[in-house]
Amino acid sequence: MSRRAAYTYLPMILAALASWTGGCGGDSIPTRETGPAPAGTVRILAAPADPAMGWTLTGPDDYMETGSGAAVIDDLDVGTYTLAWSGRAGWIRPDPAVIGMTLAEGDTLVFDGTFSERSFTPSVVLVSAGSARIGSPVTEAGREEDEPRHRVTLTRDFLIRDTEVTQAEYLALIDTNPSHFGDCPDCPVERLSWLDAIDFCNALSGADGLEPVYAWNDSAGDWAWDTSADGWRLPTEAEWEYACRAGVLDPFTYGACLDSGTQANFDGENPQPECAQGIGRGHTLEVARLEPNAWGLYDMHGNVWEWCWDIYAPDSYVDFDVDPSGASQGFARVARGGSWLNHARHCRSAYRGYFYPYSPDGGFGLRPVRWAD
Repeated sequence: MSRRAAYTYLPMILAALASWTGGCGGDSIPTRETGPAPAGTVRILAAPADPAMGWTLTGPDDYMETGSGAAVIDDLDVGTYTLAWSGRAGWIRPDPAVIGMTLAEGDTLVFDGTFSERSFTPSVVLVSAGSARIGSPVTEAGREEDEPRHRVTLTRDFLIRDTEVTQAEYLALIDTNPSHFGDCPDCPVERLSWLDAIDFCNALSGADGLEPVYAWNDSAGDWAWDTSADGWRLPTEAEWEYACRAGVLDPFTYGACLDSGTQANFDGENPQPECAQGIGRGHTLEVARLEPNAWGLYDMHGNVWEWCWDIYAPDSYVDFDVDPSGASQGFARVARGGSWLNHARHCRSAYRGYFYPYSPDGGFGLRPVRWAD
């Protein structure tokens, strides 16, 4: 059929379609009767009742509801629902703080959470100058080639925060909270670039009446550290590992294994070989919620990566054994300790993370230090 013939027949085709009702004997096309979608109920129980603790419930088809305190929500579609407890300053959320359950037709899901009150104020710990062995032996599981065991000497005492900087602290000083898990004032601030971390250190120094440590060096095209300044700064990776180990030569400051229930917030479903499997919470925890190390430092393993001052190089770890401060040039900065997301091997005392310094990431925070003298 030619194109012209097709146009000739088109009106007749359209007319036939308009008059056709479908089916046999002119009956209309049947439509399916649809009843109400299968439904169920979610009950939320939060203790204590006063103050009312916040929560967010998400579910199928982009369902989301926020509220506080106890609640009953009826006529919900069947499917998987996730409840996330909101953080509150001075309170510890239920553990885990994010829970998923599947709702079947006619069922009732119960999300029951108890918050516990605490009185905690971050402080500093004095770390005395001294010598210690850092790095790992060749027999350590998960070991990398850039972490040879060697002795390092630190010649100056320094003060180190006993916790990572919290979201509330960062918000109060910088007036923003970049954290992915942003509804938890006492959790560590995260999604910080290395530049964000040194900016915070300078701001904290100013707020405390101390001399800022960091300034841009035009001739070097990089940031410079004034070692004579008394302000807050990032630790060197040698200082960080010295403080993390607290004299312990095992893979972790607690020994050969790491307990995700009581010692560190990490992916406990992936422990070290021959260590017990634990839990993976999938989110950060309030600082100082788990056991400290022997020197009183919390969360040195897991929760968030902690930025260090050093420029990374594979051999910079052993090139200098007295007050080492990293390579003289390079593209990456060091971060230590691993995070809530990482396997145990990445949380070892000797593990050297290195990352691009100018882009924020979900797992990075900081723990400032300053000279004690």
